[in-house]
Amino acid sequence: MKFSAALLLLAIMGGMSAAAAQPAPARVRIKTELGDIVLEVYPDKAPLTAANFLKYVDQGLFREGSFYRVVRPDNQPGAKVLIEVIQGGLALVDHPPGLPPIAHETTLTTGLRHQDGVLSMARDQPGTASSEFFICIGDQPELDFGGKRNPDGQGFSAFGRVVEGRDVVRAIQKQPAQGQMLLKPVLFLSVNREGTAAWGQTDPGSTWRVGLDERFRYITWDNVQTLDRLAKAGQAFLLLRTRFSLNWRPSGRLEAGFRLANEVRQVLVPSGGKFEPNEVFIDNLYVRWRMGKERPFDLTLGRQDMFLGRGLLLAEGTPLDETRSAYFNALRLDVDLGGHQLLTGFVCYQPERDNLLPVLNSQKQRLVERPEAGLGLDYSWGEEGHKAGASFIYKKAESSSIWPELSLLTLDGRGILSPWPGLTLEGEAAVQLGSRGESGLGAWGLNMESRWEPGRALPVLRQAAGGLVFLSGDDPGTKRWEGWVPLFSRWPNWSESYIFTLAAENGGRLAEWTNFASVFGRLDFELTRQLGLNLAFHRLLAPRSSSGTWGPAAGDGRVRGNLWIFGMKFRFSKNLAGHFLY
Repeated sequence: MKFSAALLLLAIMGGMSAAAAQPAPARVRIKTELGDIVLEVYPDKAPLTAANFLKYVDQGLFREGSFYRVVRPDNQPGAKVLIEVIQGGLALVDHPPGLPPIAHETTLTTGLRHQDGVLSMARDQPGTASSEFFICIGDQPELDFGGKRNPDGQGFSAFGRVVEGRDVVRAIQKQPAQGQMLLKPVLFLSVNREGTAAWGQTDPGSTWRVGLDERFRYITWDNVQTLDRLAKAGQAFLLLRTRFSLNWRPSGRLEAGFRLANEVRQVLVPSGGKFEPNEVFIDNLYVRWRMGKERPFDLTLGRQDMFLGRGLLLAEGTPLDETRSAYFNALRLDVDLGGHQLLTGFVCYQPERDNLLPVLNSQKQRLVERPEAGLGLDYSWGEEGHKAGASFIYKKAESSSIWPELSLLTLDGRGILSPWPGLTLEGEAAVQLGSRGESGLGAWGLNMESRWEPGRALPVLRQAAGGLVFLSGDDPGTKRWEGWVPLFSRWPNWSESYIFTLAAENGGRLAEWTNFASVFGRLDFELTRQLGLNLAFHRLLAPRSSSGTWGPAAGDGRVRGNLWIFGMKFRFSKNLAGHFLY
């Protein structure tokens, strides 16, 4: 009797001791480019999983992390059990600083359930979870112990929940994606326990990121400029682009970037082509500050990449160096107005040759035909699937021996609408006013596209799209110039080869998208996560009929001809990808 009483007393004392030692929930704030998410982590309910996550937080291991995957009803082809989550962690980091995997804590033992906003660990087999986690959007009971999402029936390890920022979670889920992978991962600006300093503030020397990428291209074509089968103007060459980058982010409010680039060229056809080592140049060099709290804004100064909307107005700052770069020398301001509103302003200057920064092995590569300057303001609002925007951009280009002085104002409006799941309608229209030499200028352009993602209805077909492009042409019978002027957008928007064909009728100006129209359709297939196929057809037109001087490239009157494009995209790993285009 005494023995039994002693055992009972030990059990009660042990229980009281455990209750006294139970840790309180910990709060973690993840700052992202789209807003903050505050998590509440439960070490008392899921001690192993919570402790592992907090180690990553406390040791600053998430500093290069991101949300990179979104799972939605429309991107789970073939799945018998559908879920909705966003996933983040270190999967996209080249050499992630990992901790050992942890044992699997099921929802049966923790008592937690995968409800709306719950935080849980991603895994392969039970016991393999480490740095990757996900957040539930809506209740997901099939992720609990005994659920059918994972065939082993063990479910996933829930260990916390979102207490602030569920609107940010949903905004991340709606970002554009290819399959389930975000086209632009949402970076972690900082990940800290509430009440602790940001990682960059305590150790500013430890926030360096180093990158190296290589791009190998083999290009061959036959009479692409003249489309004349009798010309025998075939070409083939190899291009090898190397880029080395450094990124320093001492805090969530300061970032500096540097990128050095070179593109080597070897001409194979015609035979005897020379090897061109080309220049080593500074492709990016910028400093970015984030200021303000209630209405944060980013100020970026220096050489940087810029892209606006679908690239109809702003995409390419150095068109004459073809594939090696696209940078702008610019001052850019991005202001978060709240309520999914963003105001962007910029000024830029593009010299004919790179005389602003040092160049090694200078070949005096031309970047544009004459110096250009521009300034613009863009306002966008709405969430993914229901967006609108408007912009104005002014461009000034100096005169040259060939080209007249250009003073041009472009006004643009655009919108995206998803009337029902899987269908997206997108349109953009712009008008141009100004002067071209002694002539007045008035032109307009239109770009419309509808996209359908069938999801589970057709698992292999990722997307079907169709649309219209119309860029006005000049009427030589008037004193006014009516031809569309590609502002800062001379890039392979609709075709990587037809940009050379256009040059033949526009004084050699590469990618001079003007007097151009296309009615097009496109099918994108995702055969596996590693292999994708796409097929496109363009019926090419000319808003203004041929002047008789264009040659075979112009086609007959207002019909340029038909353009078929076949492509394959493959990804061997997160660090190795490629494509084939015909």
